Amino acid sequence: RPIDIMSLLDPSDTKRLLYVMPQSAGDSFLSTAIVATLKDKYPNHAIYISTLPQFPDIWKNNPNIKSWIPFVQEMLLYGWGTDRFQKGPFEIVLTPTILTQFNLPNWNQNGNTQSFLI
Repeated sequence: RPIDIMSLLDPSDTKRLLYVMPQSAGDSFLSTAIVATLKDKYPNHAIYISTLPQFPDIWKNNPNIKSWIPFVQEMLLYGWGTDRFQKGPFEIVLTPTILTQFNLPNWNQNGNTQSFLI
């Protein structure tokens, strides 16, 4: 059943940032340092974290985040949560998971999409 994301957000937030890292425990743990830096860079944003339901405890009592919300696949779609034509629920959506957890092409060379493991 679909999740009503708006029901999970604080309506009093004036600016929101969503950090999407659905899996794993290791990636979520390493992301705690990144989120601390994000809070310094965006002090006026409420930071929300999205992971799979197995990982919210990694974020429990983290002073840099507003709340954890469950991951839904649509969060990986370009432009989800921020809309150019009408106000979306987030000012910023960061999806570093696309480069760390999926085997997706990440650059173009001579018109051919290449994915390299180094």
